[in-house]
Amino acid sequence: RSDAVWLTIAIDFVAKQLEEKKASKTDVVSIVTLGRESHILVDRKPHDWTLFNTAIDLLRQQEPLFDGNYLPALDTAENLLLSNIYGSCTLTLFLLSDGKPSDRLPRGTQTHIVGVRGGHLSLIGTRIDSLASRFGRRLSVITVGFAGDREDFSVLQDLAERPKQFGSSGQFFAVRLRPEALGSVFSS
Repeated sequence: RSDAVWLTIAIDFVAKQLEEKKASKTDVVSIVTLGRESHILVDRKPHDWTLFNTAIDLLRQQEPLFDGNYLPALDTAENLLLSNIYGSCTLTLFLLSDGKPSDRLPRGTQTHIVGVRGGHLSLIGTRIDSLASRFGRRLSVITVGFAGDREDFSVLQDLAERPKQFGSSGQFFAVRLRPEALGSVFSS
């Protein structure tokens, strides 16, 4: 799975968009990991052929992480989005996951009432709501589920719907384990 993601980023997101002139070096890209701690793998780099090489290097270097904690990554992404000083450019938050979040819910979360899924949606959804309300129509939130048929993508699906109430756009894609479908999402 990890290899398919990095190749798809390199070929379908970076190369194809450069070749079709849908992106240029004035567009910047950041890549943040999901995990117990988030890490910035690519920090506001131009969308150019150097980014393509960086994605290929990450293919060779990155090991899959086993805890898909959304909150640390969303905090990091928020800081990156806020660092944009140009109020007119569009922003895209692309969240790729192999399933439901692994974030630990805070003590006192009423999981017996809302369930674990509802607890995650409430906690993570609040972060998405905050970003969408801050950036409005400038922000697009794209969530992608990349795992087997039995995986639950309902949180990702709900997270893509939430920004719409603030004028932002949101889309969810369940590409399962089909790299060609993931490539279509990245190249659109």
